[in-house]
Amino acid sequence: MDALVSRAMQDRLAGLVPAADLLVYHGVGHTPRWEDPSRFSSDLSTFACRVARTRVRAVSGRLQPPARSTPNPPGTFPGPNRPSTLAAMARALIFDLDGTLVDTVYAHVFAWQRALAEEGMPIEGWRIHRRIGMSGGLFARGVAREVGRELSDEEIEAIQIRHGAIFRELLPERRPLPGARELLQELRARRIVHGIATSGRRPEIDRSLAALGVGEETVVVDRGDVARAKPEPDLFLACQRALGVEVDDCYVVGDAVWDLLAARRARMLSVGLLSGGYGADELLAAGAFRVYDDAAELRRSLDELGFDA
Repeated sequence: MDALVSRAMQDRLAGLVPAADLLVYHGVGHTPRWEDPSRFSSDLSTFACRVARTRVRAVSGRLQPPARSTPNPPGTFPGPNRPSTLAAMARALIFDLDGTLVDTVYAHVFAWQRALAEEGMPIEGWRIHRRIGMSGGLFARGVAREVGRELSDEEIEAIQIRHGAIFRELLPERRPLPGARELLQELRARRIVHGIATSGRRPEIDRSLAALGVGEETVVVDRGDVARAKPEPDLFLACQRALGVEVDDCYVVGDAVWDLLAARRARMLSVGLLSGGYGADELLAAGAFRVYDDAAELRRSLDELGFDA
């Protein structure tokens, strides 16, 4: 089997994994996740907490997860995505929206740039891009500090409102990223549990959801539903609860380091996509389990995450 943990790494796991079990950790998309043993060691404590999830047994040449002794508690997820019993559901996908499913990242950059300039804070676009995906309030404070200015809560709220208006003006029509609409259609058809958790707010996100064909049957958690946004874990945890699954059964799919940091804080594995402008090295450093080009490649690779065809 590919990507077996090296002998040195297995030795370091002595006492954590029963000798009768086979420990397997798949490589991460383009690059193995723990090619350096020192990086593996730094993540050992987190990994040890997930041993029950990452242990597998070799059965008839295929990797099979150990059976649960008790079923999951009844879920709350409505609509056709919900399987007949949650006990049969091994995993769930929680998606970011901007840059992950819809091509909106750079419109957000320009909208923030204009809104900030109108408040006397001109700033380069690349600096804005590095913060796209985090909470709007945290974003505004961070950018203001870069130009040597402190903002009041009222100023932050006004800038966020102005950003939203400019964004809708710049991008009245939303375009799904390659493979995003088809990926969501396949998840619904295969009854794979999934939801969307975004730092965006309504009505900004409504046209994006419509472009993706997302209806009321899909759980969508936005910034207005939680007290704190990324890089805090609240959005992903709220979506997980709404889906009625366990934290350890969730993969977060995002394009920004803020998505992956929030996933780590929620104790969920994360998958990085390059479609938002971050590099694979940045996403891996932020904790991505795997990295794919876009939703189209992710759709072709669902089996690598345990979603058998």
